[in-house]
Parts: sequence; C-alpha cells; structure tokens
Amino acid sequence: MGIPSDSDITMDSLVTRAPDQVSCNLGGESVMLNMKSGVYFGLNPIGARIWELLERPMKVSAIRDVLIREYQVEPERCVKELLSLLGDLHRARLIRKE
Repeated sequence: MGIPSDSDITMDSLVTRAPDQVSCNLGGESVMLNMKSGVYFGLNPIGARIWELLERPMKVSAIRDVLIREYQVEPERCVKELLSLLGDLHRARLIRKE
C-alpha cells in the first residue's frame, strides 16, 4: 500500500483516527504515535481539538464548521490549514478515510 497523498483528503472526506496509533493529551496538546511505523506527531491546542473530533468518523466539512464556531478564524484560512494538517496526519497513517 502506497503513502496517501494530500489530494486524498477533501472537504467531503469522512475521516477518523487510525487503529494502529496511540495518543494522549498533555496539558491541552496532543501527542500520537503510529505503532507500525514509529512516526511521532505533536499537536498544539487547536490541533488537539481536531484530534478530539477525530475520535469518531466525521466529515472534514463538519470539523471545519466546529472550528469556525469555536475559534475566531476566517473560513478560507480554516479550510487551508485543516486540509494541510489532515494531509500530514493521513500521510503519517495516524488517520484514515472511512
């Protein structure tokens, strides 16, 4: 199986945490480890909120809506940064598409 590409994640994608990872919350930030590859990833508090939302399958557009409601962020910036983060997490095999 190849490495997922950025284009694999769109606003219509249904995403969730991958089964082969472990994660924990450390003072409002999240850290996670892909158990198969050993890839380690850390997230700031907003990234940690996204990680919390990924506990169950959720459409990327719904995650965007939550972030816009909870944080003062421009929709365009939110989409750009959300897709970038989810692409990174997907390439690291820390999340998967349903």
